[in-house]
Amino acid sequence: MLPTFRTDFASIRLVRPLRRCQQMRGIMHESSLENFCDWVRLIQSEFAEMPGLHLTKRQAQRLWNLDAPSADAIFGALEASKFLRRMPNDVYIRADIGC
Repeated sequence: MLPTFRTDFASIRLVRPLRRCQQMRGIMHESSLENFCDWVRLIQSEFAEMPGLHLTKRQAQRLWNLDAPSADAIFGALEASKFLRRMPNDVYIRADIGC
């Protein structure tokens, strides 16, 4: 029998980085803004589904085929919203999970 995992999604702040998307509305073209918000949601969902996930920006770039400026913006938004935390070795983990 396979183990089952329960994730308490109510405690995970899945919508907070979207405020950052709204703040960028005047800066970015609408299609770019939607693309940015989609990437934020996707990466946030991956970290939410795998609480132990820890990645450097470079690993994330390879995993999701992102360019460096996009990775900087996305991870900056997730870090600013306190969903992700950057560790001293430049690894990103969920902020609500201990080291």
